[in-house]
Amino acid sequence: MADSKEALFMEKMSKILNGEEFTMESELNFLENWDSLASVDFLGLADEDFGKELDPMDVRMASTIGDLYELLVKED
Repeated sequence: MADSKEALFMEKMSKILNGEEFTMESELNFLENWDSLASVDFLGLADEDFGKELDPMDVRMASTIGDLYELLVKED
């Protein structure tokens, strides 16, 4: 199940980042297409695709793509 969640996450993040190349280790502040709009899109992805209502401050504190993924899969 985790693999399908990760695959869905990577597919959705690719759309949010307009096809920009990234890995789980990619630092958000070095991604050209990671901006405030992408952050809002990510919050929508979390809610719609993963059923998670995330705190926007947690998203702002994320450093990498992997950090964003962890927000989605961590147990409340």
